[in-house]
Amino acid sequence: MSKLSSNLGKLGKYAASATIAPIIIDQATKLVNTQLDKHKDYVKVPDVISLSPEEANSVLNQYGFKHSIVKLDAKPKYADSSVNQILKMIPKPGSSIDKSTFLKLYYVDSEIVDKSRTLAEQVALSKAEKKAKTKANIKKTVNKTADISTNLKKKLHFKKSKSDDE
Repeated sequence: MSKLSSNLGKLGKYAASATIAPIIIDQATKLVNTQLDKHKDYVKVPDVISLSPEEANSVLNQYGFKHSIVKLDAKPKYADSSVNQILKMIPKPGSSIDKSTFLKLYYVDSEIVDKSRTLAEQVALSKAEKKAKTKANIKKTVNKTADISTNLKKKLHFKKSKSDDE
C-alpha cells in the first residue's frame, strides 16, 4: 500500500506541474512578445567610418537619423589618419537601435592631422631621449662596478697562482 501512496504522491506532483506549466509558458510568451514589439522598429546603424563627413551626413540623412559631426582633438594616434575622414561613431556601426537614437560622428581635418603628427614626433623624441638616458645609466653602472671590483682586487692584493695560469 505504501508504494501505491508514494506513486499517487508523484502523480499529484505531475498533475500540479501540468496545470502550472501552461501559465508559465503564457507569461513567458507575453514577455518575449513585448520585447520583440519594442525592438521591431529597430534598424542597424550603417557603417560610415572612413567616409568623409559630407558623405556620412548624406547616408545618415537617408536613414533618417539625427546626428552630429564633431572634430576630434589632436592625439598621436591620429598622425597617420586620412584627412576629412570619420574615425569613430557612437553607437557603433552594426548596432540595432531605435530610429530616434542620436548618433555622434567624430572626424579629423588637416589641421588636427598636422597637430597629431607633431605630437607623435614629440612622443617619439621623448622615448628616444629616455632610452638614451637609460642606456647611459646602465653604462655608468657597469663602469662603476668594474672600477670597484678593480679597486677591491688591488686592496686585497690578489696574485695569480700557477693554477690560474693554466
